[in-house]
Amino acid sequence: MGAEQTPAAVAASSYRINDLVVDVGSRKVIREDLDLAISGLSFDLLLALVRAAPDLVSFDALLDQVWPGVVVGPDVVTQRVKLLRQTLGDSAENPRYILAVRGHGYRMPFAALPPGAAPPSRAGVSAGAQGAHGRSDPPPVAPSVPPAATAAAPARPPRRWLTPVAAILVLGAAGSWWGIEHARKPQLHAPPQAALLPPDPPATAQPPAGSIAVMPFANLTGDPSKEYLGDGMAEETIHALAGVPGLKVPARTSSFAYKGRNLDIRRIAQDLGVSTILEGSVREAGARIRITAQLVDAQSGYQIWSQSYDRKSADIFKLEDDLAGAIVQAFRTSLKVDLPASTARRPPTQDLDAYRFYLQAESIPNGTPPSFLAAIALYDAALMRDPMFARALEARGFMRAALVSIGYPLAHGLEDAQQDAEQALTLDPTLAEAQAVLGSLYALRGDWPQAEVRFRVAIAADPTDGVMRVQHAAAVLLATGQLHKAYIEAVAGQRLAPKNPFAAAMLAFVEQALGADHDAVKYSELAIAQHGNLAEFETLYAAAAVRRGDYAQAAEHAVKALSPAVLDAGGDEAVRLSYAALADAKRKPAALQALGNLTHEAAWDSMDPRSRQFVIDLYARFGALDRLYEQMNQLLPEGGATHPEIIAVDSLWSPEMAAFRQDSRFQALATRLRLVEYWQKYGPPDQCQLDHARLECH
Repeated sequence: MGAEQTPAAVAASSYRINDLVVDVGSRKVIREDLDLAISGLSFDLLLALVRAAPDLVSFDALLDQVWPGVVVGPDVVTQRVKLLRQTLGDSAENPRYILAVRGHGYRMPFAALPPGAAPPSRAGVSAGAQGAHGRSDPPPVAPSVPPAATAAAPARPPRRWLTPVAAILVLGAAGSWWGIEHARKPQLHAPPQAALLPPDPPATAQPPAGSIAVMPFANLTGDPSKEYLGDGMAEETIHALAGVPGLKVPARTSSFAYKGRNLDIRRIAQDLGVSTILEGSVREAGARIRITAQLVDAQSGYQIWSQSYDRKSADIFKLEDDLAGAIVQAFRTSLKVDLPASTARRPPTQDLDAYRFYLQAESIPNGTPPSFLAAIALYDAALMRDPMFARALEARGFMRAALVSIGYPLAHGLEDAQQDAEQALTLDPTLAEAQAVLGSLYALRGDWPQAEVRFRVAIAADPTDGVMRVQHAAAVLLATGQLHKAYIEAVAGQRLAPKNPFAAAMLAFVEQALGADHDAVKYSELAIAQHGNLAEFETLYAAAAVRRGDYAQAAEHAVKALSPAVLDAGGDEAVRLSYAALADAKRKPAALQALGNLTHEAAWDSMDPRSRQFVIDLYARFGALDRLYEQMNQLLPEGGATHPEIIAVDSLWSPEMAAFRQDSRFQALATRLRLVEYWQKYGPPDQCQLDHARLECH
């Protein structure tokens, strides 16, 4: 049966597989006369599996069929399969419809039949689902990473992934996640005109001859704890080459995102818009270090130049300069690119031990207070050896700011972070990362004009850093209601760093704020595939569920995101009742009472930002503007200064808050938030006019 139905059934207009009817024309999946509401990418994935059933569909084939032309990896398939299984009532542990073949792909255990045919007997089809060839497959096992592979996998996302994420948590980027894949964009929040956007590079355009992406060097020392050596060699090479006039070099935040992905260099070069790729490896034995590097033509895959260096470990800075100089010479002689010959520069520090402490700190997988603190301790050690080490100062300032942003009680954290960043700039005025740290710090304090200035200086200093652009979009533009500008900046950032998870996540948030849910889905799935699911995104899932009218599902997402303290104060019951009241207006008074009790019991002014955002959103959806303004004003001190945990500024600009913005009281709130100062200098928020200091929103 399988040989007759696959893949000849590709042209069919509908299929029956087990107890499912898949109607291609209406894009519906029916089970026992019930529409399962499977749409968008989930429907496309199911259709690809049905058409091939019972044969295997590889990861590559699924990517080509479901995500044509989009840069994603196998992880995004795994996440989408998980969602599809949930909708079908299926599971990886006890599969009924979708079987995983570890490392290869997925298949359905039944052949597709004509729509009128009876489904096959379910006897024997369960956890060991019987395949088309009469054998029982073992229960599928989720792909796992063996311990030995962990050193080769991406040890950590680029460090600047964290401050923007903290800003999203703190400032409360509103949006949806997946589930609304074909919603119209509301006219009020229409996307910017195409002319305003950074132009898409032509599909056939050749990258400039003088362009190179530097990949992290492979660690061949045999010691996983020395992974930092290869990263450090690549990072210093990027720094050296970026200073060569006429040479395009993507930032570390772009190229390091490919670490451990095992992609074809032609794909990487296409993503980053470069003509060459530098690969290398590091070996260290005793007091000696050996570096091997090769420059590869990204179009042909052929080697242009290669060289090995065997030096004393103490000569690593001279080795890095020699490597950069040899690469420039290869461009001049082999590729006939007119570049200056010299790449000499001052090393980041004269102390080798300080440099190793710095590299070890950079290699720590971060995201939790213990990892931040461990990194800070290593930066402290580096600065004890060399107090003038500017990059270590900037990095420590970043970590301190990130700790405070996630609510860790670090004494004088913001003040110390600012001192670190400012001292780093005194030592090295060209350090773009330090400017970005200051931009984030000013945004956290609500000094929006200064935050804007710092980010503009940072981006001008390093225009190749896509993450810095999306950081600007997250920390300043989205927070001040400049949604279209945020969109332009986020698009530009994502194009510069297509494999960086924060770039995709931030663009998803901006797309949703503009009402473009289909595009928000695309980029949010990229973020999940590149970084993994995060609890912070439950706010997006909940908003998506509300928009499609699935209030029970919205409540489930919200409850997952509430902090233990809020749950203990009755958050579960209050939130579930509130989402139910969105479907049944008669329950609204009880819901408002429950929310009021929750804000009292859970101490509204100390509630975690994510839980607080759900309360703000629900008040807005109920139209309870008096209650909402009362709660908002309670969060602001008399001086008007903001703080990372004070108020979800981004949530002011969601479509659901339109009535809130049109209220006469919004002017006073915006003034207390120091937003008017920003608008007077850089223009009013979208859909608003500013007459001197008076704001009017539509």
